[in-house]
Amino acid sequence: MLWARIGALLSLILGTLAIGLSFGLPKIEGPGPELFPRILGLTLVLAGGWLAFHSGDEEAKESGEKLIGWAQALLLSLLFLFAPMTVSQLGLGVSAALAAGFTTWLCGESWLRTLVVAGVLWLFSYLVFTRLLGVPG
Repeated sequence: MLWARIGALLSLILGTLAIGLSFGLPKIEGPGPELFPRILGLTLVLAGGWLAFHSGDEEAKESGEKLIGWAQALLLSLLFLFAPMTVSQLGLGVSAALAAGFTTWLCGESWLRTLVVAGVLWLFSYLVFTRLLGVPG
């Protein structure tokens, strides 16, 4: 519980800093270099706020088997090391969705929640990067 509170506080601080520092970036017409830090900062602030008021103890008991300790940390580290290599073959949206879904699954969440997280992240990355910023899919 203590580590969740510390993580929430760090997330809130980093998110607020990212948003605040993005105002010092150069402005151009349309989406500029300040857009990504603001999106990242808002995401961190929202996640930190949710984590600050959410107690995961009840869900941890209900969520079935989980990988624990070093095995989970090792698998998550390998995932984040190799995930960028899939972007050129699968595209940004699919790679982000796979990484988020696999991470959610490794943390012991249900299949429904895993699919929802992967789908929402795919939609978010598609709308922001492909539609809004014009990054090739």
